[in-house]
Amino acid sequence: MKIVITGTGGQGVVFLTRLITTASSLEGKHAVSTETHGMAQRGASIISFIKIGNYLSPLIRRTTASCAFCLKESESAHATAYLMPGSQLFLDSEKTSFKEDLTTYITKNKISMTSISATDKAKELGNPRGGNLFLLGFALTRYTGHALPSLDSLCAAANTLSPAKFRDLNVQLIKLGYETGSRLNGER
Repeated sequence: MKIVITGTGGQGVVFLTRLITTASSLEGKHAVSTETHGMAQRGASIISFIKIGNYLSPLIRRTTASCAFCLKESESAHATAYLMPGSQLFLDSEKTSFKEDLTTYITKNKISMTSISATDKAKELGNPRGGNLFLLGFALTRYTGHALPSLDSLCAAANTLSPAKFRDLNVQLIKLGYETGSRLNGER
């Protein structure tokens, strides 16, 4: 499984990468990851790659990833460039106002896109930087490819990786995303 995560500095791209990698390892799956943020600072572009399975290098070539998490709509072009036809894109945004060429690319390649205002949901719980965790929990209920780590493994990883003062809230955000996705699946 190949996963791409895009966003900007301060949105939790690196934390989300470590969370998925750690949760995969807890399940006994081999996982490698890397992030490219060079001169990144709060607000600068960040992209990370995760490979789960029998891989040695974490780098992902364009058009080969099966899943992408985009934590900011303006970074979605970066994410979609790595997605293979038939893959899935999870976007932290209620509305999508992509440029025509990006919309055409998504349609042509049958990329399934799911968007939700994950950051707004996280703000309601008092953690404006927790949109990444809500989006991940939400995606667990929608992803149809190779299995992402389980809810239990992700919560265990969040307990391990989160600073003590955010531990409970981070687990709560993952679970709330999962519950929201499950509820919306039932309404389909």
